[in-house]
Amino acid sequence: MTYLNSEVNRNKSIQILRGVSVLAVVLFHAFPSIFKSGYLGVDLFFVISGFVITPVINKIIGSQNKIMELKKFYIKRYWRLIPALTIALIGTLILGLFFSGIGYLKNLFNMSLSTQLIVANYFNYKSVGDYFRPQPQPLIHTWSLSVEEQIYLLLPVALMLFINITKKSLKIPYFYLLFGVLSFVFYLYSWPGGEVFSFYSFHTRFWEFSIGALIYFASLKNHSNNKSLRRFTGVVFVPLLVLIFFGPNNFIYLVVFIILVYKYLFFKLDKILPNSIVKLMVNLGDKSYSLYLVHMPILWICNEISILLNLNPIQQYSCILFGIGVTYLIGNLLYLRIENRYRYRNYRVKSKKMAHIKLQVLLLAITSAGIATGTNNYFLANSVLNRPLNEMDPLVGDKCNVMLSDVACKNVSSVGNKKYLLIGDSHAGSISRTISEIFSNRGDLDIYLKTGCQLIYNEVISSISFKQNINCQAYYNKVAEYIKFNRYEAILVSFISVDGESFKKKTEYDTLLEYKLSSIKILQKLCNCKVVVLGPTPLFPVDNNFFSPNRKLIQGNENPSKKVKIIDMNDFAFKEDIFLTKNLLNNQNIKMINLMDEFCDLNYCIRWSNGWLFADYSHLSNLGAKYLKFKLVNELDKAKI
Repeated sequence: MTYLNSEVNRNKSIQILRGVSVLAVVLFHAFPSIFKSGYLGVDLFFVISGFVITPVINKIIGSQNKIMELKKFYIKRYWRLIPALTIALIGTLILGLFFSGIGYLKNLFNMSLSTQLIVANYFNYKSVGDYFRPQPQPLIHTWSLSVEEQIYLLLPVALMLFINITKKSLKIPYFYLLFGVLSFVFYLYSWPGGEVFSFYSFHTRFWEFSIGALIYFASLKNHSNNKSLRRFTGVVFVPLLVLIFFGPNNFIYLVVFIILVYKYLFFKLDKILPNSIVKLMVNLGDKSYSLYLVHMPILWICNEISILLNLNPIQQYSCILFGIGVTYLIGNLLYLRIENRYRYRNYRVKSKKMAHIKLQVLLLAITSAGIATGTNNYFLANSVLNRPLNEMDPLVGDKCNVMLSDVACKNVSSVGNKKYLLIGDSHAGSISRTISEIFSNRGDLDIYLKTGCQLIYNEVISSISFKQNINCQAYYNKVAEYIKFNRYEAILVSFISVDGESFKKKTEYDTLLEYKLSSIKILQKLCNCKVVVLGPTPLFPVDNNFFSPNRKLIQGNENPSKKVKIIDMNDFAFKEDIFLTKNLLNNQNIKMINLMDEFCDLNYCIRWSNGWLFADYSHLSNLGAKYLKFKLVNELDKAKI
């Protein structure tokens, strides 16, 4: 997003394009299913940025005192962008404290800090990932600001080095052409790091900036007033805009549009559009930076309110439309009171500058403190929220996340010749860190998990309605391959208990338990080794308000019971525990470790012991896994594993 106090910046066509761009982005974030290609407004911003900023950088390059001019450039950029951004971040954090889920507050502080440090694009890549997945974040849009600021910081220096190296044998436009083509190649091949990394990176966005720069150099030449071209421009303007913002997600339409009509696009657009459209777009263009800053937090608040109040679709759309109106009002206020004042030198008197700098230092301190203390409870003592930040805190290695990897995590612990394997679903993941600690002095541990897959081999299923999905079938085939090519000393198995409510007939549920037992025995024959079955853990009554990282501060504190009566518990876990214990009692090759007794007696099941032992209704928290560590060590020692 480029905003300069210059003649080219005040060109009405530029302001119209800014207005179109910010409107497209706002509508995309408000109604992504309707304005599917509205995100291209950001791409257009980059092109406009290249067109507008190029003459300013040329002035630096052509000056006698380049260092002084470069310093002035950075100072102008600071006062042009940072004051409004600081206010927007403060406002977002205040809203976030009330409306953000408790589990995401620390992430919000991280986003704020990364935006202030001009690395929001890379932080979003690491923390959010795919920009287009349906998970609204109040500051996700700041990635593009970081990309622009990175270009502002690096481009003038790179250009001066380029001129120094080439000894002015190559003209400046060739710099933009050369590195623009290189950037476009990186963009096409998503190098390095894949498509998601490429989306957020400045080196794969520089080609869009270069398009704007090259258009600026082309505009320096005199062109005749071609009436037929003007007519053509007017004809293609609307359909091309339709293709850009409503058509397939293909930037080629935007590129074709810019190349074909750049003469009028950047200089005479106000002459070919109706006056009412010109006035509206110029108005939006003037305020586009402030509107861009505030629109995402406001639309995000509307999304959070919709979830909080369980709004129906009509109410949600009404809330979003109201949010768009609020965006304009607050954006207009931010523009008038902050952005438009600090951009001019005569307003940046010493007292005003110092006040803003103090405010920014305070914001840095607040975000740093929020990150350092973001333990998910935020002083809500004795609350269910006073639990580990992650739902289960599974083991995450440098190169392998046991809960997300599509392949086995090899040698999680590596201390000897004996090899062990942990398989299962997310319940195995919830104890994977503790298991890896236990095996840190026993041998090499591999972990291979698949969320949502029961230990049921399809070949043992005959007349039951239960059927594994394709991914689970592939998972068990992979497990069989690992067992075949790796001689494991023992295999540890941990799965959620079978949910009997999924079956209409009691006989089907009983049969499925038999099949699960048969699958465990098949597993033992495949490996010809010991199999350790970690028995079911309690299934507590489901309550979405308990243990939810989405819970809001404004919902108040909860004080759930730290123990639950047996009669209120889900009894399927008990049934499976009894069934497996009975049938594996005398099996020499399969060891059953009963975990239920650690949590339940004849009357109650506990879920608190110096902290919450469960992250939700069934998964153990990191604390809960450590709670079992002593028993697991003893049982494995008894089994000579």
